[in-house]
Amino acid sequence: MDASAIDLPNSSEDEKAISELAQTYRDIWSLLEERAPATVEEVPSTLHELSPPTPRAAWQELGRLATACETPSSLHGEKWVTIRLDGCMFGTLTKRMREAGLIGPGYSDEVGEIMQLCCRAMMDEFKGNIAYTHSDEMTILLTPRLTTTTGAAQDWVHGGRVQKWLSIGASVVTALFNRRLAQMAEERGIELPDNVIAHFDCRVGEFDSLDEALALILWRAFDCSVNCVQDGCHHGGAPIEIVQSDFSEKLKWLHKAGRLPLKPHQAYGSLFIRTMGEFDAVVPATNETVRVTRRVNVKVNDGAHGPQNLLLLPRNGMPLLPSEGDKRLELRNGSFWRYAGPSGTGQESNRASDAREDRKRRGRGRRQRRQ
Repeated sequence: MDASAIDLPNSSEDEKAISELAQTYRDIWSLLEERAPATVEEVPSTLHELSPPTPRAAWQELGRLATACETPSSLHGEKWVTIRLDGCMFGTLTKRMREAGLIGPGYSDEVGEIMQLCCRAMMDEFKGNIAYTHSDEMTILLTPRLTTTTGAAQDWVHGGRVQKWLSIGASVVTALFNRRLAQMAEERGIELPDNVIAHFDCRVGEFDSLDEALALILWRAFDCSVNCVQDGCHHGGAPIEIVQSDFSEKLKWLHKAGRLPLKPHQAYGSLFIRTMGEFDAVVPATNETVRVTRRVNVKVNDGAHGPQNLLLLPRNGMPLLPSEGDKRLELRNGSFWRYAGPSGTGQESNRASDAREDRKRRGRGRRQRRQ
């Protein structure tokens, strides 16, 4: 099994003035590159990957600038586009899930897997190139597309209509998440209470450059690096004085309570890259084995090659996005998923490109039968 690197267009930032957002992103990246990772007394670094210390105010400014780009009324094909989804009242939902016996105390691996599944389904539905998910949120990034003479994208799904993207994005994740909750309840022999139902909001952003778009993902990775420890203490039964204490005290408590390391997705989130992989397939009619190319979503921060914490990439001399030859793009067992579509089943697709391919295959079959 092989994978090819994601094909990203060149940024034009060298040809024009750097925006405030892109410059802030670069400044933070430089700090992460120059500074050594933080340490917490009594907590071995092997149990939790800590990022270099950086000013919280810088991250707040990065978030302010990034979210200011999440108000487009229409989408332009030459821009970088993001789709960001958040769970609504997710803390209340998880509490009700525990009360119903659907999940146990602490972090739920199954809920984390559902969020990753929903994230990959969004990549498939909207032809996303990059995605990052942690906790109850996800961000999907789409690279610039071929455009018409008026600047409209030629292959945005649903015609690139913002309202369509907002409604369909929220409905895809809401429907798939709740379907999986129902399956969990059935497996446990539990009748799912009416008040155990998830719903997600959705927002679309538009950015002039790759650095601007990556700023949004890096900002969310910072949020994960802070909130994972808070979440671990809150759901791990820590005393209220620990929950309200600073980051170091929380991490010390988790260590003393034997709760480190945290689960990888809980601690660092999951970064997926859409690329192409080569596989062996058998032709049913001839039983012949052939080499085929298929779309795959690869998890690149699984720790096999490089840190899991995205904020440690600059210090390790690694870009946020892998390029050709980067070992993070290797198709390792458990690190990649074939196209699944909005249902997450792998059995359906509403992509126009797939429909065209199906028509071509049927046409070839008819021509061969006539011959």
